[in-house]
This record gives sequence, structure tokens and C-alpha cells, in this order.
Amino acid sequence: MKKKEKPLYKFVETPTFREQLDELASLETLYAIQADLLADPERWPVVKKMNGARKGRIADPATPRGKNGSFRYLYLYLEHKGRIHLLYLFDKKEQANLTAAQAKVIASLAETLKKSA
Repeated sequence: MKKKEKPLYKFVETPTFREQLDELASLETLYAIQADLLADPERWPVVKKMNGARKGRIADPATPRGKNGSFRYLYLYLEHKGRIHLLYLFDKKEQANLTAAQAKVIASLAETLKKSA
């Protein structure tokens, strides 16, 4: 019997996501996010009023904190295009959730990415 192959995805990082990663985390965090999403890109829930963007949690590999006290990231999974857009990253200890202004920007970005796909 032939083993079912996992699909390949292209990760696309927004400039904001990359800046936040450089400022707050490390490449190990990025690799952990990618591994998490490769295992199941639909694992995390779609956030209401965010045009399909999902919010995931990831532990900081550099600290003993678990997922609960570490990073949150927002992403858009476009299955039909084989792409996962990494939109935003924040440290939960510095910010509990998105501000209304941040949510509006991410919702607009997600809508634009969906239309351009």
C-alpha cells in the first residue's frame, strides 16, 4: 500500500511578522511554528471578524514557559494555493490579545490576500 504523502506548503511572512520574530523570538520559534502548521494547518481556530485568519500558540523554545505563557501568532491558510501566510506574532506576557486597531489591520490584510489568491 502506498503511503499518503503530506502536502507541501509555501510559508509567506509579512514584513511585520519578520520584524516581530527578529525582535521577540528566534529562528527556532519560526521553525516550531512551521512544524506545528505542517502537522495540521487547520488546527487553530479561525478568529471571528478576521476574514479567515487563525490564531495559534507556540512555546518559546528559549524558555521553560509552555504554550500558555509564550507566543501567539496569526496566520492565513490558503489550502487551494498551498500557502500559509504568517501575519503577526506577539508575546503573551507583553500583550494579552490584539488591539481593535491591530485586528482591523489583520482582517484587511487577510481579505486582500484571499482576493489576490
